[in-house]
Amino acid sequence: MAVKLALNSNSCVLRNGGLYPLLGIIAAFGCLSAVVMANAAGAWDNAKK
Repeated sequence: MAVKLALNSNSCVLRNGGLYPLLGIIAAFGCLSAVVMANAAGAWDNAKK
């Protein structure tokens, strides 16, 4: 799970980085929060079952 999270955030950084490091950082935060939200939603689903 943690490994998957790390891979997701790294690929986001790589995809959105390059010539626009600031945009890359902002996009990475967006990716990270999206991953966290998805994990939280999954945990909430599991807790309800």
